[in-house]
Amino acid sequence: MNWVDLAFQRFEQAVGRQEYLDYAEGNPYAEVDAQHFRDVGRLVVDLWGRKYDPACPIALVIAARYHDFDRVFPLGHSVDLGIRTKRRMIDTKSLPDSGYSDNHIKTVVHPKNCAAIFRDYNPDFPQTLQRDVSFLIERHEVGAEIEGGKFVRGMDEFTGRFCLNQAADVLCEADGLSFFSVNIYSYVKGRAPGRVREKIRFSFSKLSAQGQDLARGMEYHSVEHKGAIIDVDALVREAVG
Repeated sequence: MNWVDLAFQRFEQAVGRQEYLDYAEGNPYAEVDAQHFRDVGRLVVDLWGRKYDPACPIALVIAARYHDFDRVFPLGHSVDLGIRTKRRMIDTKSLPDSGYSDNHIKTVVHPKNCAAIFRDYNPDFPQTLQRDVSFLIERHEVGAEIEGGKFVRGMDEFTGRFCLNQAADVLCEADGLSFFSVNIYSYVKGRAPGRVREKIRFSFSKLSAQGQDLARGMEYHSVEHKGAIIDVDALVREAVG
């Protein structure tokens, strides 16, 4: 069974639901989400290959696509016959900025929502693969699970060939890097340059040394907003050097 293809097929079915299509039509946030889902998938393959091995783990590839899966179920579409879980208690995507920035919501509730919905959409996956993917999704905002300076999790259950915590760090890094390759262009629109620079510095500070080099090396294009041209490259260079 090709579990990656099946997972991706079901993901596309989720974003192809009429209620989501109605929500996404003309919605710039939904467009950015769609770009982000795929960009993180691209980045995990690249980062894993740079750090460890050309063959990216199956669980990591799947987790990259599903890591923000609760965004596919915005407020108003929470009651969905295709979703049986009762664990998705808070719609994190639709909370006000002040609510979503709460550390517990962002790093615990949101990832657990996404993992729960992933399991509901893929109930026939091997339990070992479900657990591996769920762990990665639940750690996508914070990376590896470490206690006393050591990894809590060892090798994955499904294949026994890769370290789950290394994969969690790669997924977290990819999610952070995607801000610079995708999300930054929507973020700069309508926000004061000072606030944009603060966000860039914050996002940059969360990256590893390798991730920071990759962010510096990206080519940034300008964007137009209400007749004004915003030089995104200049904002990044000014913020991080």
